[in-house]
Amino acid sequence: MRFGVLSDTHLYSMSTEFEQLYTKFLKDVDVLIHCGDFTGEEIYYFLNNHPKFIAVKGNCDFFELSPKAYLEVNGFKIGVTHGFGVLDLEKNPQQLLNIFPDADLICFGHTHKKYFSKIKNTYFLNPGTCQLKRRQGTFALLDWNEKNPKIQFVEV
Repeated sequence: MRFGVLSDTHLYSMSTEFEQLYTKFLKDVDVLIHCGDFTGEEIYYFLNNHPKFIAVKGNCDFFELSPKAYLEVNGFKIGVTHGFGVLDLEKNPQQLLNIFPDADLICFGHTHKKYFSKIKNTYFLNPGTCQLKRRQGTFALLDWNEKNPKIQFVEV
């Protein structure tokens, strides 16, 4: 199973560059997750066409979205949040474990820094920022077919 995870796109409107990125890397993933800070609704609606799309609200999103999501896919329990208001996510993952205590994977954003680690029985993934307008950043492709997921950070 392949997950595409992105966050902090900070785009106000759709761009050819973002559409090409989606077509090349994300269109065929089994599950597409966005950890918030779309900034513009147009990006959300574009990604919402994916058959298995999960998204949460970031602190730069001023349209209706939930601040957290929880899903179970093929036996994997996944929590998704933006992370705004959670202090020092990488140094103190317990705050995220309190939100999703039985998750196998917790996806979050907000810090704009890529991060992948296993703490206790939970994997933590921050895909970084997918800011095409600045030609910087990353998103993540996560292959998870067994107990140990394989992560690939794609630079944009």
